[in-house]
Amino acid sequence: MARQPLGDMYAMTPERAREYGFVSYYNHTGSEASDKLANNITLTSEEWAQLLTSPVQFILQSGGWGGAGFDVTVLPQLLLCLPWTLAFLIFRIFAQRQLSRFGLWLQVVVPKDGSKATLNNAQRRKLRKFQNQVWLTAYYIISAVFGYAVQCTKPWFGLPVSESNRIALLTPHPYKPDGGLMCYYQSGLGFYFSEMLALPVENDIRRSDFVEYFVHHIVTCALIVFSHCSYEHRFGVYVLFIHDASDIMLAAGKVINYVVSAERKRAQRLKSNGGGDKQTKAKPSLLYRVIFNETTVNVCFVLFTLFFVFFRLVCLPYLALANIVYGVKIRMFTGSYCLLIILLQGVLQGLHVYWFTLIMKIVINSLTGRRVDDIRSEDDDDGDGVEGQAVPKNSKPHRE
Repeated sequence: MARQPLGDMYAMTPERAREYGFVSYYNHTGSEASDKLANNITLTSEEWAQLLTSPVQFILQSGGWGGAGFDVTVLPQLLLCLPWTLAFLIFRIFAQRQLSRFGLWLQVVVPKDGSKATLNNAQRRKLRKFQNQVWLTAYYIISAVFGYAVQCTKPWFGLPVSESNRIALLTPHPYKPDGGLMCYYQSGLGFYFSEMLALPVENDIRRSDFVEYFVHHIVTCALIVFSHCSYEHRFGVYVLFIHDASDIMLAAGKVINYVVSAERKRAQRLKSNGGGDKQTKAKPSLLYRVIFNETTVNVCFVLFTLFFVFFRLVCLPYLALANIVYGVKIRMFTGSYCLLIILLQGVLQGLHVYWFTLIMKIVINSLTGRRVDDIRSEDDDDGDGVEGQAVPKNSKPHRE
């Protein structure tokens, strides 16, 4: 593949870039093989010791300090995220009716007389949760495909990133993103804004990790804004993609699990009532039997766990080799660059480790035969019991 001329990749002139501290010391010779000979980016054992024991001093000695490294003049470019935010919110509102019909058809909840108007509060909450997960499944699939399409041919893209990918993430700098990358940036920021606006409104969808979830969205939005103003779009689009890709199976698994758990509860009630409650008996279609079953739920959970570990606990830490280890040799450090490292490899990765402990808790509980719940979402009685009575939570272990 022919290389794009370096001059077309720079967002500003070298003189103006130096004023902001956007400096790369990498010597581009025209070929990858020659680049390796012309640039020494390997840390010696002494340099590793300095980086680990005196990182600030080593960074200042290696690449120097470029100041804040924040170009506020490009902030208006992100204003196009507002139409995306509005579009996502409008879609959620207008899609609720159709998604609720879909949930009733799949018997996530069963009204007494078949009318949604007779649903009690617990049933409405459960239906709202189902609607939300269907929406998230659709978004993550579309966004992941879009994110992959706009960067799969770029020199920095790799799963996980290789040495050449890491170099391409850092240089040339400041990098000028194309229209596709900016559209992905703006839509991603719009999505997270819409989710944060929806969280307080949808207070009936209770989460036990509400604070962590909200902090995650704030950090992600901050990463998008800071990376945009410091021309670190390559890091930004990569992180957005691995987040979207890793969340697909989580949302899809929850959608399927809502249907399966509802069917399981109805079967329990029929058994306890001696088969007398005919109104709540499910009428499974072929699609229901093929897709909505315990095996599919378990497969989704296994795939989600594998994707989560690979994308968030393997691919994301690999970026540290670029923005920290290679960065000290290639780039002049700035305040925005340091903030990017802290948010990306500190706060965001810390949240991922926390959520991984929750995943492992589910795995351990499942293997030991204990109750397995969605520990990121508080349990609701669905109110589908006989004569409007909720099924006791301790009646039998179940997923929620």
